[in-house]
Amino acid sequence: MENIIIIISISIIVFLISREFFCWYWKVNNIVTLLSDINEKLQKLIDTTNTIGSAENCKQAYTDKVIISEESAKKYQEEKDKSQQNR
Repeated sequence: MENIIIIISISIIVFLISREFFCWYWKVNNIVTLLSDINEKLQKLIDTTNTIGSAENCKQAYTDKVIISEESAKKYQEEKDKSQQNR
C-alpha cells in the first residue's frame, strides 16, 4: 500500500514539474498574459467607440468613403482613357 502512495506522489510531482517546464518552454504563460492585455484593450476600444459614435455616424463615414472611392475611380478611368487616346 505504501508503494502505491509513493508512486502516486512521485507521479503528481513529476507531472507538476513537467507541466511547469512545458508551459515555460512554449511560453504559454506569456501568451495568456498578452491575450488578456489585448482583450482588455479591445474592450476599452469598444466602450470608447460605443460612447463616441452612433450608428448614424458610422453610416455617414461609410457613405463618405464610398463617395470618395467613386470619385477616385472616375478620375482613374478618365486618366486611363486619356492615356489610351494619346497612343
